[in-house]
Parts: sequence; structure tokens; C-alpha cells
Amino acid sequence: MGLMNKSKTELVYNFRRSIVEDYLRVRSYRKTAGLYSVNPKTVVKWVKRYKENGLGGLNDLPRTPSHPRRKVTAQMERKILEWRDRTGFGAMRMRMELGFEFAARTIHKVLVRNNRVKPRRKKWRKKKDLRKLKARLKPFHLVQADIKYLDDMPEFYPDYVKHKLPRYEITIRDVRSGAVWLFYSYERTVYATILAADIFAHHLKRHGIKLSQVKIQTDNGSEFSGQRMHHTRGFRHHLKEVLKIKHGFIPPHYPNANADVESFHRLVEDEFYTRERFGARSEFLGKAFTYQLYFNLVRKNSYKNWQSPADILQKYNVDPGVLILHPVIIEADMVKSLDTNKKLTNLHIQSLYHHVGSYPDQF
Repeated sequence: MGLMNKSKTELVYNFRRSIVEDYLRVRSYRKTAGLYSVNPKTVVKWVKRYKENGLGGLNDLPRTPSHPRRKVTAQMERKILEWRDRTGFGAMRMRMELGFEFAARTIHKVLVRNNRVKPRRKKWRKKKDLRKLKARLKPFHLVQADIKYLDDMPEFYPDYVKHKLPRYEITIRDVRSGAVWLFYSYERTVYATILAADIFAHHLKRHGIKLSQVKIQTDNGSEFSGQRMHHTRGFRHHLKEVLKIKHGFIPPHYPNANADVESFHRLVEDEFYTRERFGARSEFLGKAFTYQLYFNLVRKNSYKNWQSPADILQKYNVDPGVLILHPVIIEADMVKSLDTNKKLTNLHIQSLYHHVGSYPDQF
């Protein structure tokens, strides 16, 4: 094998030397290229190498890069894995937010090598990319709402039982900016979703958002009155008749229509619930508020050209205060005392926010 490689190297060297010698004889790149059926640029290359380095310039140059890549030491690999376990961030986000000097591809290889990357499901049919369509929306023209179960996460379950934490997260997410607002409830009821929508709507109104331009999209769950679309009361009726907000159900068997809020449920589970430990309800709400602030004001979204919700809303001159709303726990005794055909009163707001240090101003 060594003799074969040596003879091949000699043949290549002699071929290049012949090209140079014939060029020196005819003094024409084009004519020389015609003699050997090669591109004139090839002749230019080897003649130039000969003039600069003599016959030694006709040999192959070493293929090692002039600037070798920085090797990942065992210490740096442990640091990458430690931050992966702590945050759940992907390779690109770790590089951008945590300041790792390695390329995202290098970090990803470390994660794969240490079984920190979940295998992706194969997509047999390519789904339509809706990002371009969503980019044409204006903030709050389409808002998605959904319920997340919290008691089915093994990491969260011990704290959920010990401290009697809420079982459900009511999530509201703006499609254009990606901003989220969190509410919690012990029961999956229409009362809870109505109160969450009420607080959210009045919060938008306080920050100059016209409710007539807002549309809230939900699935067909009973907590959103999905089984009573034409009923004279319930979630849908309250949005349209009391809050004057448009409402729409996603088509049956089409969960991808609520993809934005569903994707947040995956992120908040990976980055928050499975990594934090929680104490009493006040501590739980405080940590939830911190994560919500991070998500709305700091965290860059790769699907929105690495912009945070705050970055996007700034382009539309929207009051950034709209991104700041403390999560609350909506309890059964509170929602049952509310007449959903009337406006939310200051007394109800006080009772809802009794878990936290302050509550929103009177509407």
C-alpha cells in the first residue's frame, strides 16, 4: 500500500512538473492547458507555485489547518454538561447566552456523546412552515391559550404533593412576539379560564392594547366551553359579549394549529419545572414570575430570528410593561364568587393576588 501511494505521488508530481516545463516553453497558459486538457487556472496555479517555491512548490501542501480548532478539555466538557443539566439549553443557546467559545456544532457533539440529546421523531410528511405567515401578524392580533397538566412530571410531582401546589397551568401566548402570561388553578374549569382571560384582557387594556383587535384561539376542551359553542354563557360567550374579544376554536384533530402555546409547554417543562425545586405557594409563584420575566424580556427565540418578545414589541412601539404580569393561583372559592356577567371588581383582584406582594391597579 505504501509503494502504491509513493508511485501515485510521484506521478502527480511529474505531471505538474511537465505542465510547468511546457508553459515555460510556449509561454501561454491557454495553449499549455490545451496540451493537457486541464483548466487554464490549473496551469496558472502550478506555475505560480513554481515561481514562489521552486520545484518543491509542486508537492502537496499539508492539509492541517493553519488555525487548528480549540480542543474541548475534560474540564470544559464537564462544564458544558453541568450547564446543560442545569438549564436544558440547546447548543446554540448555550453558546449565545452562556458565552461558550466553542462552535455550536462542537457543543452539540459533546451533548450527543454524553446522551444529553433526545432523538427527534421522524417526520414522514414535511409540515408547512408557518413562520413567514406568523411574521405578518401584529402583536395580540392572535393569542393562543391552553392548559398544561403539572402533576404528570416526575421531577415536579414530589413538590406538588408536599406543598399542595396547583395542578394546572393556564397559558396565554401572543403568536407574533412569543410573549407568555401564566395563571394557575387547582381545577380545570370554565370559571378558571374566564378569570385568567379577564385578568389578561384588563392588563392589555391598561397598557393601551385595543381589545377589539385581539383574538384568542383555544382548543375544543370543556374548560374553554368547546362543547357549548352556541351557549349563552361560558368562556366563549364571556370573551365575545363581556370583554369584546374575538374567539376561535382550532379545527378538531389539528393540534398543530396551537403550536406556539404547545411549544412553550415543552420549553417551560424542560427549562423550569423539571429543574427547579419548590417550597410554599408564594415561593412557587415567585419562581414562576422570574421565569416568565426571563422568557419575555431576555430569552432569544431561535424561530423568531433570535429575538426576545421584548425586542419584537419594541419595533411596534408597544408598552414593555405589558410583558410584566405576576402569575396568580385561581382557587375554587374565588371563581365561584365571581359573577361572570359583570366586570372584574377590585375586591376579586385583591383576593386573587393574596399570594403575592402586590396586585394590579383597579380597572
